[in-house]
Parts: sequence; structure tokens; C-alpha cells
Amino acid sequence: MSAPWRVFPEIQRLQASAAETAVIVARLEQSFAREIAELRGVIGALRNAPPFGCLMPDGTLLTQTLHGNRYFIDPLDAVTGPEMIVSRQWEADISALLLSAADRNLVFVDVGANFGYFTCLVGSRIGRAGPGRVYAIEPNPACLALLRRNVEINWSMSPVEICDCAVGAAEGAVKLYVPAHHSANGSLGDADNKDWSNFPSHDVQMRPLDALISPDVAVDVMKVDVEGHEHAAISGARAIIARSPRLRIVMEWSPGQMVNAGGSTRQMLALMHELGLQASRIAPDFSAERLRANALGDEELLALGYENIILTRRGFWS
Repeated sequence: MSAPWRVFPEIQRLQASAAETAVIVARLEQSFAREIAELRGVIGALRNAPPFGCLMPDGTLLTQTLHGNRYFIDPLDAVTGPEMIVSRQWEADISALLLSAADRNLVFVDVGANFGYFTCLVGSRIGRAGPGRVYAIEPNPACLALLRRNVEINWSMSPVEICDCAVGAAEGAVKLYVPAHHSANGSLGDADNKDWSNFPSHDVQMRPLDALISPDVAVDVMKVDVEGHEHAAISGARAIIARSPRLRIVMEWSPGQMVNAGGSTRQMLALMHELGLQASRIAPDFSAERLRANALGDEELLALGYENIILTRRGFWS
């Protein structure tokens, strides 16, 4: 073993050399700061560059979103396909909103889960470290198959409970009509209506949300996308709404679809009053300040065309 007085000078020389190297690197970084920034920008752009998808042997397309989740999708779906392939996300404003709420404790209900975009997006942010979980509800057999696969490949998520049914105000058997290449627009249409009678249909079970979620579970966020049948879906969630004081419901406000479903905007507004729900426009987060600033009065809400809105329990803002 070398004597200490022989080792220490070597250590000092190495330390001096490291200090000199650090100075040289700092000077290089300063001299080429603009070039380094541009290179990082190019790398970032390439990482996020569309399109992004890999055709699988079974005809599905494997995509990866800007948020890191992977999804099998139907490449022929004219609604979701282009957005997932080119934009690499679905409904950017709602994605950002739901991500703002996702933490280890969140209980999220995805009504009309489709292929599982929001289920996996939120579930991956909740994670497995806490009590949070996701309930994904989807009646379309084709979407349901994709949903199950996507929950499997995004395996590092919160627990996800999949319910293969439609939702409504009561139990029953119904027909789900799905336009070709528009799986996101499947609807519980009227078989006597010529607009639906030519579409493929599936016999599915309809259940109230109150029958799907355990009575000891309070829900934090619910996304409802049921093509105009929001009145029936929310009518079947009265117990959930009553026991969930912090509940926030993200839903489509679509007057035309409500009429096609046999309802109206005024009928939906009356239900909101009955259940003590108030409406706001979509915001970047669910903070009371944002909801208050984006609040919608009754007449303002009735005057809306198609738009996504947020419903909260009255008193949530205070």
C-alpha cells in the first residue's frame, strides 16, 4: 500500500484536472448555448412528431400518445383514429382537465369509455400507491375488446373495473346501434327511426350507475359521453351524486343528440336543478376559482350549441 504522502498529491492533481474540465465544459456550453437549445428542440420535436402508429397483424393500430400511454385502436375509425394518429391525443382540453385532478386518491368513473383513452390516461396517473381506482363502462363489444387490451398493456395503473353494459335510469335490455367506422357515435337509438335502422346493432344490458358502483364509494370525477342520453345516465346516478359532495361531472352538452335520444335541453336542465348541480364551461382545472369564472346561467346554458361542460354539486365552490 502506498504511503499517504504519495497518494494525496495524486488526488490533488485529479481534483485540479476535474475542475479544469468543468470550466472547459461550462465555456463550451456558454459558447454553443443557442446550438444546444436548437438541438434539444429538434430532439423534442422528433420525439413528438406525428404520425405515430404501428399496424398490428390483427388489423388494429398500436399508437402512443403525447402523455406516454399506448393504445390499440381501430385505424378505420373516422372519429378517434385521425386524432390519435396525428394529434396523438384525444380531446386535449378534457385530457388536461382530468390530468389536473388525477392523484393517488382519485375515484374516476368513465361512462362511455370507448377504447379506454381516458380510463388509461387517468388510471396511469392515479397509480397503485393509494386507494384511487377507475370504473370503465362500455357497451360496444368492439370497443370493449380494445378497452380490455389497453388496460392490459398500460399495466402500471390504478385498479380498473370494467363494466360491459350501457347506463340508464333503470335495468333492462336495449339495442346499441353503431355507425360503420364511427364507434364513438354508437347510440341507444330507436329501431323504428330510419336514421338508426340501417346500422349494425348489438343487444346489450342497461344498468343504472347506482347499481354498478359500491354504495360505500364516493366518486370524485365522472366523465359522461353517451351521445345525448346524459339525462338517463345521470338520473341513474342519484345515490352516487348524493354521497359524493366533491363530485365533478364532465359531459357533452349536445342539444341535437339530446333530441334524438328523446329528450331536450330543458329536461336536462330540470334534472340538474333537481339534483342540485350547476354548470360551468371547461377550464384547465377544477379549482373553485376556475369553475366560478366559467359558470353558466340557465339561459346561457340553454343557448349553447355543442360543447363540453362541467357539472358540480351546488356548494362545491364555497
